[in-house]
Amino acid sequence: MSIIPEHIFKNIAIKDMPAAPESRDAGKVIGTGPFTLAEMVEGEQYVLKKNKDYWKGEPYLDGVTWKIVDQAVILGLLEKGEIDFVSDPNGFQAADYDTVAGNENLNIIEQPDFGYQIMGMMINHRAKGDDTLDPSKWTENKNLSNQKVRQAVAYAVDREGIIKGLLYGRASIPVSPIASQFWAYDDKNPEKYKFSTKKAEQLLDEAGYKDVDGDKFREDPDGKKWVLHLNYPTGNQIRERSAPIIKEMLEKVGIKIDMRQPKEAAAYYDDLEKNSQDWDLYLAGWSLDSTDPDPGGLWSAKAAYNYSRWNNPDAEKILAEASEPPKAFEQDFRKQKLSEWQVQFAKDLPALLLYSPNSLWAYNKRIKGIDVLPYTFINEPHLWNVTK
Repeated sequence: MSIIPEHIFKNIAIKDMPAAPESRDAGKVIGTGPFTLAEMVEGEQYVLKKNKDYWKGEPYLDGVTWKIVDQAVILGLLEKGEIDFVSDPNGFQAADYDTVAGNENLNIIEQPDFGYQIMGMMINHRAKGDDTLDPSKWTENKNLSNQKVRQAVAYAVDREGIIKGLLYGRASIPVSPIASQFWAYDDKNPEKYKFSTKKAEQLLDEAGYKDVDGDKFREDPDGKKWVLHLNYPTGNQIRERSAPIIKEMLEKVGIKIDMRQPKEAAAYYDDLEKNSQDWDLYLAGWSLDSTDPDPGGLWSAKAAYNYSRWNNPDAEKILAEASEPPKAFEQDFRKQKLSEWQVQFAKDLPALLLYSPNSLWAYNKRIKGIDVLPYTFINEPHLWNVTK
């Protein structure tokens, strides 16, 4: 837990802290950083002003204005000098790399992303209106409850093709939900699901999903119509463009896909959390914590972000053992346990890890003092300064 100021929060109940003005509103939020939040228009613009009393020294910049800009126009704004830095969450597009590299006024930062894009698979559904995260209240999603079906979906998606076609090769396929930069990442033992329509079709046949009526789409083992609903948000152009490609790939092996209209991200994730009882497949992206490789915050049964509602007792047991002292203080022991967990994740497949894109950031050369870290470009921003 982060340290919070007692004199601000002592009279606010813990359950009320996330929505309190002291946690969210410009002019109310406080911290110990080099800048303070002065103004904001949610989802559009956030204005920061220098904190003259910053403990590392007064920042050079008077302020920083963060703008939320569509990827389609952001490069043009950068080239015109209307913005100085294209950064998270999406950076600039790989298709524009040569254009940016050819601009003598811009610098590029490229490095492996500390996160990944997924296609989640709803193994269970959370009860509508249930604010608890109690797996005993979940209902099985029969569309995807069969492990072989989830594995077939994984084999049917040509992830290398997506990377080459949409990301111009500037991405990698992660083997597990643990970032490859971590010592715990296992790229040898988990199943990798190399693209194979033949393997996908074989697994679907074995699971009893066959085309009974000759319409080229498979029915379920009871001979009933079988359709998987695919949901995705707006805001990331690569993800938006990958959705119809994934639909086409899955339908080639006989899986009928209902690709729904995308929603704005805030509404999408709210629905994913509370109203996804008829969802099967969902696209999302995660940025990972750089401090520790423990995947429990996203994938343990009671984790808020475990939107697939994955509840695997074996995986839960392994995660518990990996965090239980005194053995958990031994890195070799923990590495072995997390390797076992990664194997279990790949076998049970609550999500297909689509790709981990390279972070592509660009900034105007007039900005000085940029010194990126392996997982973020924000490093000692009080030292950032600009020339005319």
